[in-house]
Amino acid sequence: MTGIKEARVFFHSLLILGILLALVSVYFGSWQSSASAQTGAKIVSTADGLVSISVPGAPTTVDLVVLGARSSSDVPGPASEQLESENLSLGSVVFDLSQVDADGVAVDSASFSSPIKVTIQYSDADVAAAHGNPARLSVQRYDSSLGWTALTTSINLSEETLTTYVSTLGLFAVIGQPQPPAPTPTATKVPKAAFVPYSAATEYGVSTAVPPAPTETPIPPTATLLPPTPGDVSPGSNLLVGLFVLAMVMISAGVYQLRHTN
Repeated sequence: MTGIKEARVFFHSLLILGILLALVSVYFGSWQSSASAQTGAKIVSTADGLVSISVPGAPTTVDLVVLGARSSSDVPGPASEQLESENLSLGSVVFDLSQVDADGVAVDSASFSSPIKVTIQYSDADVAAAHGNPARLSVQRYDSSLGWTALTTSINLSEETLTTYVSTLGLFAVIGQPQPPAPTPTATKVPKAAFVPYSAATEYGVSTAVPPAPTETPIPPTATLLPPTPGDVSPGSNLLVGLFVLAMVMISAGVYQLRHTN
């Protein structure tokens, strides 16, 4: 019987060890694949270094992503009109994304196969466009049919950068949003003073106002503490449970000691 128990323990140990090794191999395999994907990413920046994109590496096609720096003069008239109508301000960063093949010929593609990370260095002019609050800055994409569309943008205040992910071509810009309107203060009503009547008394032909006598407030009787009556105090339920548990522990310890003594 002892040999069988030892064999079971041995095989159980092997099973647990195998499961642990499988988990470790799966974890490190996924970590290496993600690390290799990040290593193969292609970084492209504009000449002024204000905009940089991270393109996923090793695409199956020969298409290339082109990042072009633009200015406010490249923004179409309808786009500027929409910004003015919605009280939005155009920042200093405007750029576009396009695709070409290996020969430099433009590729008519509406979207990328994988999202592209875009990092933008914002300036004081961009903060001014957001009325002094950089948290009101956002990266937006312009489409001739849909107009400006705000993208999910994260901000790093210490590095003064904006980050977003795009998967479509088009014209992009940093847009400053207006500050939300301040809440309208609510008027607080001041309670009116209570009217207290006065009684008039005549003394030597002169009427004088005499305030009414103050009303005495009855003082409630004070409770008198009485000593407890013998036999009225009973232990709480928590104390009874604690005593019961302590008794069971003592009994079990005694029985265990007696068995090992015999």
